[in-house]
Amino acid sequence: EKAKIAVERKLQQETKENEGLLVKKIKEEAVKKEIRDLYNEAKKDIQGQRYLKAKEAYERLLVLNPQAKEEIKKSIDFCFTNDKIFKEKQRQELERKKQDDQIELAKEFVVERERKDRQEQEKKLLSERAQIEKHLSLGNEYLANKNYLQAGEEFEAVLKLAPAHKKAISRLAKAK
Repeated sequence: EKAKIAVERKLQQETKENEGLLVKKIKEEAVKKEIRDLYNEAKKDIQGQRYLKAKEAYERLLVLNPQAKEEIKKSIDFCFTNDKIFKEKQRQELERKKQDDQIELAKEFVVERERKDRQEQEKKLLSERAQIEKHLSLGNEYLANKNYLQAGEEFEAVLKLAPAHKKAISRLAKAK
């Protein structure tokens, strides 16, 4: 009976040891899986240019895998450096975009200013044409009424606005 109890105790002890080894192996496998997952996460984050997130994954790896301390520290430094470079590129791109936007606004302003200038010139031309027609019409009336002095003044007014106006030149000659 003592032998039977001893055998049972030995079996229980071996079972506990085996369970302990099994639990240890399961834990080791879980840690290995977590390490693989973190490496993959960091790799994806680097590919996506999310360097700070990758750096955080490497820092968690440092706790789980202290044997790879040097390699992990290099990866952390890589992430930190590339994050700085990435942010600087983003800043430069934003600055370039702001400059492009300012140039576009300036171009729009110039186009609008040119449009308004053309409108002003058209108004001025229409106004000058109206004045020419008014003076020409009055000059013709004065000429028809044989009021030569006033007719001459009206035709001269036309020539001030349009020096090469043929009708005004010929009618001024008739008025004199």
